[in-house]
Amino acid sequence: MISISSAARWATVLASTLALGAPPAPPAPPAPPTPPLVVDVLAMNGSGCRPGSVFVVIPPDNTGFDLAYDTFMASTDGVVEFRKSCQVTLQVHPPEGMTYALTRTDFRGFAHLEPDVTARLRTRHNFAGTAPGPFSAHPFTGPMDDDWQVTEVIEPADQVVAPCGEQPALTVWSELTVVDGTASDQTSWITLQALSWPAFSTFHLTWSECPAP
Repeated sequence: MISISSAARWATVLASTLALGAPPAPPAPPAPPTPPLVVDVLAMNGSGCRPGSVFVVIPPDNTGFDLAYDTFMASTDGVVEFRKSCQVTLQVHPPEGMTYALTRTDFRGFAHLEPDVTARLRTRHNFAGTAPGPFSAHPFTGPMDDDWQVTEVIEPADQVVAPCGEQPALTVWSELTVVDGTASDQTSWITLQALSWPAFSTFHLTWSECPAP
């Protein structure tokens, strides 16, 4: 049995707890900048991207940027190489007083794979002056004849924030491989270009304010 005095004490504690309320929610991250984001392509090289074949597209909301690959394809036809790679070096120009981190990437393409044929996309990225991040690998198995999309989410603990006041180069490396284990005379291929919708690889950014000098 709970005595009247005990009940009164518990009522006082409960009232005090309710008065304090829930702990405040963490502040929301700054909204994307209003001025248009500028991203320059400094260089591109590799068997999967001849000079001038990679383009940057900036969405209106400034939440990131898209890379469009024009000729990035691996094939088993004996004419196109079965393994292709592309390294693109970019420079993101954040508005004054702001910086950013890469939080998610969406890669899109198309694959035509005969039965028992396998393909793979490998990716990684890093800022100049930092060690390259780990490879991410995404396998595909035939039969397949469709657009594909893979998403890589970068956990907060692994996100690298661009140094304030600097504009370090961002390197994005991708590799496509297709392997026919059956020696079939039917051609299989995979590309970083979708056929039914824009073939953009999207790089999502989160913004933060730089500390006052």
